[in-house]
Amino acid sequence: MVVIVVVVVVVTVVVVLVFVLVLISVIIFLFKPLTSSSHSSVFWLLLFPCPNNWNSLPDSVRSSDTFNSFQWHLKTHLFSSSFQYS
Repeated sequence: MVVIVVVVVVVTVVVVLVFVLVLISVIIFLFKPLTSSSHSSVFWLLLFPCPNNWNSLPDSVRSSDTFNSFQWHLKTHLFSSSFQYS
């Protein structure tokens, strides 16, 4: 009888310790600062939709000669598509 009680207590303690360790690791994961590897993950998540976004731009934006011209055309396109007047 005593052996069963000891085993139950030991198993309970182990389960509680494992739970606490998992909880601590989750908290550390959630609140850790971004590392270079996580930055690269974010980069890849943003990179995949980029070709579709680029292809959806009008030719006037994509065929800009200079960077300043590209910025100007892009801002004009985004503002006109966002604020369409009825």
